[in-house]
Amino acid sequence: MLTRGYFYGPGAYTIDLGVYKTTKINERLSLQLRGEFFNLLNHSNMWLTLSDNDLSSTTTVHAQKGVPPINADERRNVQLALKLIF
Repeated sequence: MLTRGYFYGPGAYTIDLGVYKTTKINERLSLQLRGEFFNLLNHSNMWLTLSDNDLSSTTTVHAQKGVPPINADERRNVQLALKLIF
């Protein structure tokens, strides 16, 4: 039987930030300027990948530790938008 915490890997975190400013144009229309930032600190997260985690096996777990995941897109992303609200 496996105990709690049997598979343990490095922590993963990102910090996302969204800011916006809404300005009323007239009674019916508003204009909103938005800025969204994903992975603000540009932190690279490492994962357990390419592992052989067969729970029915009595052998040890084989994994490459601390490598970036396949097809990872972890760079900082910035989105700017102008939104018309009516």
